[in-house]
Amino acid sequence: MILGFKTKLPNGTPTYFPEKIIEGLTKNCWIKVNDWTDIMLKEGPQKEMILGQHKPKVHTLRTDDTDRWHKDVMIDFFTGVRTKQSHRFAPRVPVISTQSVKIDEMIMTSADSCYKLLDGRVFVVRVDGRKLKKSEIFSLAKNDGFDSPEDFFKWFHDGWKGKIIHWTCLKY
Repeated sequence: MILGFKTKLPNGTPTYFPEKIIEGLTKNCWIKVNDWTDIMLKEGPQKEMILGQHKPKVHTLRTDDTDRWHKDVMIDFFTGVRTKQSHRFAPRVPVISTQSVKIDEMIMTSADSCYKLLDGRVFVVRVDGRKLKKSEIFSLAKNDGFDSPEDFFKWFHDGWKGKIIHWTCLKY
């Protein structure tokens, strides 16, 4: 099933999601550097990529109201979905697992089970119903390809709920 990825944040900054996903797939032995990456990087928009330049993206968060994403569904990684610039940038891999996720902005909560942004807003993240600790929220943002929790919470805001789609064995 097609899983589309944006190449820019809302402010226009590049996401480098394809490059980060390729890093993650390479580090987790889904692909060999000289096989798929040589072919796709020469042809795709990320052809200037240097492996090792980005931190790996090892999962993605998506809304999934119809429960389409579950274990063993094959992931087709694309950018430019529904455009002439549509491009498969990585090989198909199966979903290893999914986890439910809910993000809420809070007024006050325990300092260890939330993340306070520089602007003073406080977010609580629940995965499979469990509140993540501050350090786990930081890891979730990084593992999802964001440079900081601040960037993560610009993308995923108050009241967001969906799934973490894992293509590695990582779980929260």
